[in-house]
Amino acid sequence: MWAMMHRVFAVLMVLAVLPALRAEPPDNRNGATWYGRALENFPSVTDEEWELVNRYRAHSAGVPPVELRRILARFDRAMGHARRGARQKYSDYQLDYSQGFDLMLPHLTRMRTLARVMQADALVKLHDGDAGAAADRIASMYRMGSHMGEDRIVISSLVGQIVWKAGDQALQTMLDRGALGPAEAAVALRAAESMPSIDPFNYVDATIMEFDLVVSTIENQVDADGFVDLDMLGDFDEREPAENSVMTVEEVREHFDLYGEYIDEVVEILVEADPDRGPQDLEALTQRLADGEFGQIAGRFAPKMNKVFDRKLAVERRLARRMETLKSLVAGEHGVREHANAAFWYLRAAEALHRKPEAHLAALRSASPAPGRPVRPEIVSLLDECDDVRTLLRDASEMSRCDFTVIRDPAAAPALAPRYAVGLRDLLRLIIADSRHRRDAGDRDALMDRLRIAWSMVKHFESDPMFTTVLTNHEAFNRLVPLTVHAVQSELLTAEQHAELSSLGHRLRRTDPFGYAAATVQARADVARYFNDSIVFVDVASPAERYAKLTQTVRNFDARLLLYLAAVIDTRRHADDADFDAYRSSCAPLAGVLDLAMLSQARADASQLLPLTSPEIEGLADRPIPDIGSIDRRRSRARRELRRGLEALRPRPPDAEKPADP
Repeated sequence: MWAMMHRVFAVLMVLAVLPALRAEPPDNRNGATWYGRALENFPSVTDEEWELVNRYRAHSAGVPPVELRRILARFDRAMGHARRGARQKYSDYQLDYSQGFDLMLPHLTRMRTLARVMQADALVKLHDGDAGAAADRIASMYRMGSHMGEDRIVISSLVGQIVWKAGDQALQTMLDRGALGPAEAAVALRAAESMPSIDPFNYVDATIMEFDLVVSTIENQVDADGFVDLDMLGDFDEREPAENSVMTVEEVREHFDLYGEYIDEVVEILVEADPDRGPQDLEALTQRLADGEFGQIAGRFAPKMNKVFDRKLAVERRLARRMETLKSLVAGEHGVREHANAAFWYLRAAEALHRKPEAHLAALRSASPAPGRPVRPEIVSLLDECDDVRTLLRDASEMSRCDFTVIRDPAAAPALAPRYAVGLRDLLRLIIADSRHRRDAGDRDALMDRLRIAWSMVKHFESDPMFTTVLTNHEAFNRLVPLTVHAVQSELLTAEQHAELSSLGHRLRRTDPFGYAAATVQARADVARYFNDSIVFVDVASPAERYAKLTQTVRNFDARLLLYLAAVIDTRRHADDADFDAYRSSCAPLAGVLDLAMLSQARADASQLLPLTSPEIEGLADRPIPDIGSIDRRRSRARRELRRGLEALRPRPPDAEKPADP
């Protein structure tokens, strides 16, 4: 990043605890007046409390902790002032641009922090069922972000985009959960429409102001004899000092004119905003800058605009797409669930299932998967109690998108099994048992309903790159194929129903059957990040070099080692839990997906294996380890079993010979 931004970042760090700037006398129509009052009411927060806020922002699928609610309550007054500021038409901090690089921007750091608090507050309101309050907070963050661009400073534009993004992430969560109805969408839409559709964070004006700041800074340094030494203005990205850094006023003006020509060309490219030509033109312009065409001052101070150009286009596109979604919801053109994330419905279904009698759940988990055997009476009783679960599953199966990323806790990666792993397996067990029961009863419509749900679930679950989900899904596929084929051969399904189920099955990915490759790649990334944060480095390499070497080492880890390390790390993570025995037994319902005896061996290694030094990590691949999931063996069969299963599902001409059961 260019020199001025380095200076501003340094000033921000020093001034983070200073009172926000306020216009004098106060102008209640000015958003900056209310933002200043918000920052004056900023409570003190410990590092541990910030960690709690940030963790909930990143992983808001669970129940908000009581302590988080207490923290947010301390911010009520500050958030109230900020929301009032966001309702104003403009925001002007009365910045004195003539100060050049010495211009202070103490409001940026705290406005960014306040947006994080407001995002957490919106998510808590959403959890509590107050969608209207959540939408109000999101609308405020939209307007706050746009207001910050009115500083006409590039770093302010960047922070403004971050503030807006915090609101937009919360809006996406509302969409995911099917909580953004027409009324809530209208609140967010009004805020989005108040933002300029072109350059919503004012990057073009900020670019011009960068030039003005450079001019003011240099003019402020002219000495009594009419000279200025550019080298006295600080460290400019560690560039070598120029041979002739001392200029006369006349020379400075000439170089200002050249610098102005550079800015003019940059602005033309930004205004034209051609996504194809823009990056090429900026790259060529950067080369001309390096060649000295725009003079020595531009060569030292001019920002390189490629990243700003990309950000400008990306946010314009994202804002346009978001407005289309909001307009469709307000107009009733799309239902709330058309934008929803099925993963939340599966999570709710699993929670509802796990509230059923424990004895019935135990029967479901211990039942024989053989398709020809009758369903046990205890399971039939469970099926009779599960109308609420089936409704949630049916709704989820009809949704287009299923993304478990927002449900997984990033602070718990790598994980042996995500917290929803048992729930997904139990749901698949339930729907398959229900299908068998409806088949045995000859209930054609109910059978088709259950099979349609089951095949949709298998399609949805293949998008989750977690080993336990992959293994569970592979297992479910191998149980669904013979069940479906038997229903066809028994003429319990019509030709149209058979074709529909076959089409559902053929939507599964052939390139990576059940997601084994995706889960391996995800596990490597999770393990590398964990080791980077936890191991003891014994070399003197830079952090970037260490991480690059670490990721290269982890790339050689196979799935068996990755799952073993996840089990070891998970065990160490929970070692201090008050009820460690409950944690250890939590994977019992995954028996068959995981080898519980091998898992016990891995857990026994946890205290001896961690922490590791970097040389010890390199030797992990040669270490004999228990095979917890038999992933390599199962993966080797996956492509063949998928191919044969889908072939068995394919409808045949009426006179064709019936295929043998797979």
